[in-house]
Amino acid sequence: MQDALATENDEASTPESMPETSAALLPSVDFATLLEKGADVKGWLESPGTAISYPIVQSDDNAYYLKHLYDGTANKNGCPFIDYENAPDFSDNNTIIYGHNMRDGSMFSSLREYAEDYYAERRVTC
Repeated sequence: MQDALATENDEASTPESMPETSAALLPSVDFATLLEKGADVKGWLESPGTAISYPIVQSDDNAYYLKHLYDGTANKNGCPFIDYENAPDFSDNNTIIYGHNMRDGSMFSSLREYAEDYYAERRVTC
């Protein structure tokens, strides 16, 4: 599903509400197509070296996207979403993003391994 949204070129078209960012930091995502399928899309979350690469949405509550995908399809896995009280343009000092840590290893479960590996590689002993 996500691969269909990624473009082949290095340029990414971004929603007008997204803040200016270095193009090198943006994943190659066709935001125009993404916004056609889900008007609540506010950005894309990607963590290199992990399976994390998802659209980020926001609604007027913190319940809807717990059990819906970015396009409104009902799904028990839900979709990563911004807290409804955060600014949709990421202009707050901190933006809270919610998402499921699935037992089957999908979604954000790779962060656990990342944290363990990251810590192990950089552990300082006295």
